[in-house]
Amino acid sequence: MMRFLKYIVFAALFIAYFLCYQGALSHVIIYHEQHHLFLFSSAYFHRTVLSEGFLSYATNFFIQFFFYPAWGSTLLAFLLAGVYYLTDRLYRIVFKSEDLMQLAVIPSLALFLHTMSVDHTLNIVTGSFFALLLANMLLSVAGRFVNINPAIVRFLPKRKVIRIGIVCLFLALYTAGGYYYFIKQYNVSERIMLRTDQFAKAKQWDKVMEYTENYLRRGRSNQLISYYHNMALYHAGQMPYRLFDYPQALGVKGLYFPWNANSRESEYGHVLYEELGHLNEAHRWEFEAMVVWGETAPHLLNLARYNLAVQRPQVAQRFINVLKQSLFYSDAACSLEQQSKKASDELPYNALIGVNDVPARFSNVV
Repeated sequence: MMRFLKYIVFAALFIAYFLCYQGALSHVIIYHEQHHLFLFSSAYFHRTVLSEGFLSYATNFFIQFFFYPAWGSTLLAFLLAGVYYLTDRLYRIVFKSEDLMQLAVIPSLALFLHTMSVDHTLNIVTGSFFALLLANMLLSVAGRFVNINPAIVRFLPKRKVIRIGIVCLFLALYTAGGYYYFIKQYNVSERIMLRTDQFAKAKQWDKVMEYTENYLRRGRSNQLISYYHNMALYHAGQMPYRLFDYPQALGVKGLYFPWNANSRESEYGHVLYEELGHLNEAHRWEFEAMVVWGETAPHLLNLARYNLAVQRPQVAQRFINVLKQSLFYSDAACSLEQQSKKASDELPYNALIGVNDVPARFSNVV
């Protein structure tokens, strides 16, 4: 058993991480994919490496595969389980013995818990994996010529049963500690808000209703939840009857996001204006969001759609050209390019189409 232990623990960690990213942490995979866009271009390479470093470039390369959540969960689980395997192998090379206390589990588990919050970068995960891989390669060569520290072997128990008992004890401790920390740190509100936002942008309004009501039933008040809940009521044709099922503690701000130049809020304001057909205002919000978050797929797609709908195809082409350099959004970009050449029902509704824009019109959502 001891001979195959590292493979058993690696498999167990991989499965546990994969199930978490497919379940309780599924919003993490989608969030990172929506906030990073890897482009196959020399300009992107030089810009990213010079401004953020090669590690960010490598991390963005991996994150592009999060486009398919199952792929993203598999890849992230493999990197985290790989950290365990490489740390265990490093321990064996250095100490010429088995890792009975399974210390190699600690960095892998710590990195997994680090990924629980979407505000934490994944650079540290990819950086740790590649650093350990390099260290293993170097020490594999050096270890052949230098007996680094064999003295520890004298203090290890000889009996196999005792060794297995020590391993099981420490694995149980790590499992219990990791589970306790996971439960204590797990942010249910963050998951509800992010999943609500993801469903709203996918126009799955029944799911939006389900998640927002789950939040509001707890007696909580949140502007994003109220915003999307009221929008879901509108799409369900229930707004006149159910608007006051829950206290509108935020007043009129439960219906829209006022412009506060807030970087976090900039991602959400465009949804209402798109639904109302006020595409110039939706464009303004999305452009500001792109300034804050960079040229990510959601912003580029929306900016292209809005410009096509208001008959600015050359402006739309600028955003389409960027998307065409990506792996998973190039088809969507080509589809938009085709829509620029002919009328399409798939473009957003423009409430001001055919309206004379002189004098200038200003929209006031209140």
